Amino acid sequence: MVSVTPFLGRFVGVNGRLFVHARSCGSWAYGPSVAVGSMMSTTNDLAKYCIALNQAWKRQRHTKDVEIQTLRRKQVFPDVDLLFNPLQAMGAGEKANKSHAAGWATCTLPAVIGDIGANPELMKTQMPELGTGSAPVTLIWNQSRYHGTHGFVGLLPEYEAAVIVLSNTTTGDDTPDWIGQLLIQTTLGNPYKNSYAFLAGISARNARQEYFGLAEKLQQGRQIKGPTRSLSDYCGEYESAVSGESITIRKQSFFSRHLGKEQRDEDERGQRRIKSPLVMSIWGASLGGIPLHHHHGDVFTWFLSWNQMAEQQFPFVHDAQFYRFQFQPNKSGTLIESLIWVNDSAKPEGEVFARI
Repeated sequence: MVSVTPFLGRFVGVNGRLFVHARSCGSWAYGPSVAVGSMMSTTNDLAKYCIALNQAWKRQRHTKDVEIQTLRRKQVFPDVDLLFNPLQAMGAGEKANKSHAAGWATCTLPAVIGDIGANPELMKTQMPELGTGSAPVTLIWNQSRYHGTHGFVGLLPEYEAAVIVLSNTTTGDDTPDWIGQLLIQTTLGNPYKNSYAFLAGISARNARQEYFGLAEKLQQGRQIKGPTRSLSDYCGEYESAVSGESITIRKQSFFSRHLGKEQRDEDERGQRRIKSPLVMSIWGASLGGIPLHHHHGDVFTWFLSWNQMAEQQFPFVHDAQFYRFQFQPNKSGTLIESLIWVNDSAKPEGEVFARI
């Protein structure tokens, strides 16, 4: 990976004591490198929020403890108990009572976690059990996978502790998930420990293998000869009436194609290739300047090299259709009036973006 941006983790200890670990790795991209400051601010806010959530969980316990009775009289958040109440079971026959709550996942350790992240799909086999050999303990956790960000937050309310791991870079696997589980394992002092460095290596290797497998699929049926239409026929702005997202297709200038440093173009193996005259931007997904390459007919692809995908901070999607744009002409076939993008595997027909 060419660009490595900051990682920051925070452990919220007993009674709200904060232990911070921040690491900023060198990068040619100045913007992502200095972003650790905003991450620090975010973790500070998250730490306060997690402390309050742990207090809210403690307030709802049935006990004669004077401190808890005081907390019950002093509401931390109104209706916050809803966050912890199991709403839907996760998995079949789970002995750990693993469930979805209102925005969180809950379970009793020992248990297999990470269901919300990318690692279960990458591991191919069973994910490791967290907390093996320790007494049962409640874990409330959440994970996030967005453009350029991964995150893991785990609450251990019985320990009055929380683990917060944020990353503002894109990796092949779900690194904050592994780091978060490692910190929880260390906090609990589990006698049977998982080697999370080893597991991270497996998931990262599998991610690369899936990437190159997907690259081969996208090459199937590609025509060497370019489109019969003028490239200008595809240029314009396209908008979805469903999501409100818009896609802009434009031609690069001669200067950008031949002299621009930032607009380099690489194939799936990371080798430089002839720059495409067409680039696209997705205004709802913070993606811009991505080259479009002709596949066949009115179909173009925007699959990036592994390094470029990391630099664009875009999560890897395991579906070849996701990286294709099917342009649709009008009835006479003279003008392009829309494009179809399969951006959701649950909707194989794709989403229509009308030209505006």
